[in-house]
Amino acid sequence: MQDAGSLDSSFLVGLKNNCNKVCGGWSASTQIDNEIGGTRKYVRLHCKRWNCARCGPKRAKQVRHAIIQRATELDLRRMMTLTIGHGGCTAEQSTTYIRNCWKKFRVYLRRKFGESIQYICITEFQKNGYAHLHILVDRYIHFEWIQDNWQAVGGGYRVRIEPVDIHRIGPYLSKYLTKDLFLSPNYGKYRRFTTSKGLKLIPKPIKGLWQMLKTDLDYLFDSLAGHKLDVVCDQDGRLQAFAVALPLGSGP
Repeated sequence: MQDAGSLDSSFLVGLKNNCNKVCGGWSASTQIDNEIGGTRKYVRLHCKRWNCARCGPKRAKQVRHAIIQRATELDLRRMMTLTIGHGGCTAEQSTTYIRNCWKKFRVYLRRKFGESIQYICITEFQKNGYAHLHILVDRYIHFEWIQDNWQAVGGGYRVRIEPVDIHRIGPYLSKYLTKDLFLSPNYGKYRRFTTSKGLKLIPKPIKGLWQMLKTDLDYLFDSLAGHKLDVVCDQDGRLQAFAVALPLGSGP
């Protein structure tokens, strides 16, 4: 087992910003202690890049599932669509432009309702490369108010808001949130989705000091002694994480 050094938990998040040529081939471990003992958790390391043939599709599925789950839990039952006119910017500039419009529009919304709304905002691209926004929101907003105030912040006149049946929100969003939507090359450096403050879609990695291992997770699972706990596999049945019970005070 080759040890590649110890790093803070932030390195797991940082992997998505770097091209990992051995995506899925290395592992990481950390020790989690409690009053009666502890466990050593092992996870498979992935680069988490959207343009990775392995990570991209899996990440798209994860995000789609998380959006559906949170929209159902928080009763985000209205889908608002916002566009921009093509005269104000080029297709390449449209993502930055529409995001700035959306930032200003949220100020108008906060003034109207006296509080910040809860939302999940997804950027999508037309065939001509121009960006538009689909936003799941938690309340009714009058169409004419949206149209007038969206144009006031620089947006286009084509807007839309439609209700989503709470009993069909899963099937509705599953059909809409396709894999290709999240894997579009037009995103570049821009975020594919954003959420209102405090609304988390993907849980953060477990805090702690992680040790990176140049060893495949399947080999670790077969070679390590002890009862395996919290075994996690992906939808394809590939092992993604597991833990081994340790006595209190055990070292790495």
